Amino acid sequence: QTLEAARRIANRLDHAAAKAQVYGHLGLLYQQAKRYDEALSLIRQAVFFAQQTRQLPLLYFWQWHTGRIQAARGDKNGAITAYQQAVASLKTIRAQVATTGYINLTQSFREKIAPVYFELADLLLQQASATQVPARRDQLLRQARKAIESFKEAELQDYFQSDCVSLDTQCTDLEQLIDAQTAVLYPIPLPDRLELLLQRRDGLVQAT
Repeated sequence: QTLEAARRIANRLDHAAAKAQVYGHLGLLYQQAKRYDEALSLIRQAVFFAQQTRQLPLLYFWQWHTGRIQAARGDKNGAITAYQQAVASLKTIRAQVATTGYINLTQSFREKIAPVYFELADLLLQQASATQVPARRDQLLRQARKAIESFKEAELQDYFQSDCVSLDTQCTDLEQLIDAQTAVLYPIPLPDRLELLLQRRDGLVQAT
């Protein structure tokens, strides 16, 4: 009832940020009730209004929850797309967020940011395990690896409280750096399992 009252006020004021918050939190309420179709409709409206505000912290948050609801509905492809949009929005602001200490007012950086990256990696790894097409599997594993590497970059920025820790320069591809006797291991801890990605010169190997 309180959220419905807030929605009427936000609509009357035509305040985009207020509408993004109200529609988003209504969507979370429906998500808790497992009424996913209604939840998704409300969250998408929250994303729409957040785009009007140009407030990227608001936008990434509702894009992230769009992905969560899509995953709960069983639409993994739609969920991956939403998560990737959230990561793209987050990348634009994460150095600013890390160096201003905004996140640290309420939660640690890992608690606030890590779920976006790890939930995306989780979905990509699930899709990789399910596919029988080697080229598609390799593409999904590379995307999962990239999600984890992006998180580690953001974590370094937060640790040093500086945006000078960036990978804007062109980096040599990992496969070109390692020889036949070398491998790089990526442990990816998830709530229900441990995923291991082993990067060898001839490609990526996934073990669960």
